[in-house]
Amino acid sequence: MKCVKRRLTKRIDKTYNDKFYKTNKKLMDILSEGEQWGHKPANQEYAKEKVKEFYRELKSTKERKEYIDRGSRLSYVHLLVNVKYAFMKSDFIWVCHELQDILHYEDIFQNRIKYNVLDLIEEYIGEK
Repeated sequence: MKCVKRRLTKRIDKTYNDKFYKTNKKLMDILSEGEQWGHKPANQEYAKEKVKEFYRELKSTKERKEYIDRGSRLSYVHLLVNVKYAFMKSDFIWVCHELQDILHYEDIFQNRIKYNVLDLIEEYIGEK
C-alpha cells in the first residue's frame, strides 16, 4: 500500500461553511498524527489511540442540516469498506489513512456518513 500525505484544502462549494471546515481540519490533523508519516518504527498502539480520539471528537460534532451530494448517495460506501478491511487486518495506521480519505472526499458531518463511521469504529475499537 502506498500512502500519500495530503493536506485539506478548501473546496469550491456553494454550501461551504467555515465551522465545518475548521472541524474537518481538526479531525484530519488527529488522523495525520496517527498515521505517523515518516516515523520509524510506526507504533500501532499510538495509531489506535488517535482513532479513539478521532471517534470522541467526531461524536461530539454537530451534524450538517442540509444534504450535500458528492456524486451519488452511496459514494462513501466503498471508502467504508476500505476502513473495515483495515480494521480486520488490525492495522490502525492504515485505518487512519482510510479515515482521512473519507474526510477528504466526503462530507462526514452528514448523518448518513457520520453514524456509519461511528458504528464501524465502535465495532472494532469498543469505544462507546
